[in-house]
Amino acid sequence: AFNHLSSEHPVFSYEPGNDRFSIVSDRNYSAGEQVYSSYGEKDNDELLSLYGFVEEDNAHDTFRLHSLPAFLTAQPNGPTRLQQLSPYNVAESAMDGEL
Repeated sequence: AFNHLSSEHPVFSYEPGNDRFSIVSDRNYSAGEQVYSSYGEKDNDELLSLYGFVEEDNAHDTFRLHSLPAFLTAQPNGPTRLQQLSPYNVAESAMDGEL
């Protein structure tokens, strides 16, 4: 079994003629060094729910904002802030659950 590290990018392939899988690392390892794989670009919520751990300094970690447009609209100057975010599609992404 391989442990996850999101900064690793090995190449997995199946060789049907030999009926085997191969894993080619994207870097060299020293003798005795732990070899890692990547479970994909997953945020800590997904890693925790699927695999039971979180990754410190996870570059793919996100913070999901639900109902951002409704929240901002209810705040002082909220409509102005919502307008300022408009060019970045932040409110639309939040509404779609992408943030």
